[in-house]
Amino acid sequence: MEIMDIYYYLIDEISDPRVSDWLFMSNPFGVALISLVYLSFVLYFGPRYMKDRKPYVLTKTMICYNISVATANLVIFYGILTSGYTTHLSMGCEPFAISNDPMSLSIQFAIMVAHTFQALLPSCEPTRKPLAYIYMSQIAIMFYMFLDYYRKSYLRKKIE
Repeated sequence: MEIMDIYYYLIDEISDPRVSDWLFMSNPFGVALISLVYLSFVLYFGPRYMKDRKPYVLTKTMICYNISVATANLVIFYGILTSGYTTHLSMGCEPFAISNDPMSLSIQFAIMVAHTFQALLPSCEPTRKPLAYIYMSQIAIMFYMFLDYYRKSYLRKKIE
């Protein structure tokens, strides 16, 4: 397959039509632009701006942020438990269904990882497997980044 064939396969054929009208969901270029702007700021403009300045004290901001994230995670976890994963989904391969029923986008991050691994079972629909591989590679990268952050932030402090 050529690169454009792969692109159209991923964007048009196996993408979820329910979200195609959402912001940044019709193609990858908006997200790529946001990523480029973010990296430009983090790697170039931000360091230049802060070059001759003292670091900001963000202790109270970080406490509020951590409380907000912990609360959001509790809400998401409760939503996962009550939205179908424990009541409507099996532990085996679930068929892909396009539906506007709220019971179908309720699976969240951690649960989706386990569920995506199930998409690789031989009994699952073979046309969805490339998407599962792409998703699992994204999860692997995010997990690696988390472990790297954890090591740098917490494990080195114990050694020193």
